[in-house]
Amino acid sequence: MKQEIPEEWSHLTKQPVAIFGNGKSGQGSHALLRKIGWDSIIYDQAENDFCTSDARKASLVIYSPGFLPDHPWIELAQKSGKPVLSEVDFAAKFLDTDVVAITGTNGKSSLTTILAHVWSKIGRTGFAGGNLGEPLSSILANQNTCQSTLFLEMSSFQARGLQVLKPTHTLWTNYSADHLNYHGSLRDYFLSKYKLVERTDPRSVWLTQQVVEAAGKFSVKIPDGVNIVPEISIDLPQNHFLQTYPQKQNLSLACAWLKNQGITENLIGDALLDYKPEPHRLSKVCSIDEVDFWNDSKSTNLGSVISACKSFREKIIWIGGGQSKGEDLGQYARCLKPYVSHAFLFGESSISLKNWMSEAGIVSTICESLSEAISWAFETAQKAVDILFSPGFASFDHFKNYLDRGNSFIQLVLDLKNTVLKGTQEGSHLHTPSRKLLV
Repeated sequence: MKQEIPEEWSHLTKQPVAIFGNGKSGQGSHALLRKIGWDSIIYDQAENDFCTSDARKASLVIYSPGFLPDHPWIELAQKSGKPVLSEVDFAAKFLDTDVVAITGTNGKSSLTTILAHVWSKIGRTGFAGGNLGEPLSSILANQNTCQSTLFLEMSSFQARGLQVLKPTHTLWTNYSADHLNYHGSLRDYFLSKYKLVERTDPRSVWLTQQVVEAAGKFSVKIPDGVNIVPEISIDLPQNHFLQTYPQKQNLSLACAWLKNQGITENLIGDALLDYKPEPHRLSKVCSIDEVDFWNDSKSTNLGSVISACKSFREKIIWIGGGQSKGEDLGQYARCLKPYVSHAFLFGESSISLKNWMSEAGIVSTICESLSEAISWAFETAQKAVDILFSPGFASFDHFKNYLDRGNSFIQLVLDLKNTVLKGTQEGSHLHTPSRKLLV
């Protein structure tokens, strides 16, 4: 990273930087400031307040992605005449290497790790981070990034107010409704991600056709020279994670960009043979009496649920629900109708979602907990069927995050399997051969 403090900030260094948020982004900013010898104070709503006197003594303000643009602290800092930057933009002032920005409603974490994995396998130096794992500021504080490539997953929160970061390349997987409780409208959500396109040379932008179609709906003109990536296939084992439906866009984008960097398809295929997905993407947990249980806890929106459903040949039993992010629940039910034979719902959204499912003609059952949903779904499975846990909502009503939610699902399913093996439900499930994933 560049060690020197930008000249326009040299007169500010005698006063501390105010950091909003004590999560990964806040801690990363703190570490980067410490590395360059600039004092900072972290403000977190659970621990301390940011008031007028704090604004006066601050040199500039760095905010974490979860802070809304109209947050009172941000407005106070702006009224006090302080420079206000996101964590990503602050860190971008110290960049000395290429940045590949990866965004999308779904798939961006997987695409980020796919690219970093291939990059490493062919002997090049790279780091994966951003919204996934380490934030940019933390990478710059802790790693020697000289002559390396940074693969940054970028959420709409991070992209929305960009002022500094100009990605070397931008890859955009897909677009569907999400985070409406933050953005307020589908257009604002789209335009937030589109900031990355605006700040990248068009010849270094890769989009799927789905993103292009979404741009048309919002009357946004895609710049000339942008790379529109068609869906392709690559020679991988049939049961490989990247052969499932949700990963086809990721694989297509990865191949298109890597080939542009001079890497042959054979090298890409060889490098991906031992690629392991991040936890809680669509994966089989186990079979119980020939009923297959699938964990897709990373799913937090309708688009990801539908992608998972398309991976199965026949209708599935769906376990879903959680904390709403402003979704159109009527659309949820209508879109799920072709794929779901019975839905087991839990969490804050369950009552409203059941009403819409009834209107759409989907049989559904409200459960008090994930444990109850798993038990009742298994009791309902009177023939070989796939039970898909692809929640489609945020996890924070019942769990710390999607990781906690996914781990809970796996443990509950394994506990159920142990119970069945002990004979407590012996003879209650006689099934035909289980259905297979579409690949």
